[in-house]
Amino acid sequence: EVAAAWKSPVDFLWIDGNHHQVQEDYAAWRPFLNDSSRVAFHDAHPVYGRKSVADFVHALIASEQVSHIERAKSLVSFELRKS
Repeated sequence: EVAAAWKSPVDFLWIDGNHHQVQEDYAAWRPFLNDSSRVAFHDAHPVYGRKSVADFVHALIASEQVSHIERAKSLVSFELRKS
């Protein structure tokens, strides 16, 4: 709901919400991410978090241009490259 009314660029995006709509949350915020934006997901580990979130984040990392991937228990973050 917030992303629908958002207007400004986002340098850091933290996604920790409904585990069944992580893909929709990311898609809603994706247009606002800059080159080098940092994106972080909670519950993104198949053992320490949620498999559905982990699967989405794994596929996202494979499909987007990312760097500086960091993992800590159920947290995964990366730097996004929009080019």
